Amino acid sequence: MFFPASYYQAAAKPKETFMAALGIPAVLSGALGTASTAESVSDLARDAERLRQAVREEQRIVKDGAFNVFEPVGGPAQAKPEASWLPIPFIAAAHAQSATGASEPIRFGVRLEQPRYVVVLKKSGSAQQAVQDAHRLQADLPAARAIRSDKGYFVVVK
Repeated sequence: MFFPASYYQAAAKPKETFMAALGIPAVLSGALGTASTAESVSDLARDAERLRQAVREEQRIVKDGAFNVFEPVGGPAQAKPEASWLPIPFIAAAHAQSATGASEPIRFGVRLEQPRYVVVLKKSGSAQQAVQDAHRLQADLPAARAIRSDKGYFVVVK
């Protein structure tokens, strides 16, 4: 590249020299890098969705509809026997999902509500049949529960 002699003799402020030499190329490089990264992330997201779809098809996993009504059938779920790791009777066990936690509502912060999914194990014709099916399946899947929904009676795992 050829620069005339008068170019080197021109009076320039340090700010102008910095922007011409480093600032503008840095901004351009950052913009191009961001655009390239965004496209790579989009490609990865498309690949992940194709992989999920292939697994769903191969394993015959169907995502089908939603329940508007979801009520347990046949009474409360069977309680698991509580394992005590401390032989001291006056110390109660605490669990992460215990209802005895903080009773004050969250006033500030981020609240995340993810959609809830259930796995439908069996569709039953009646409440009694659903309860019987759930009891049979609880030998292998203790979390199996009979429910009534707006679409019928089912045995599900949450």
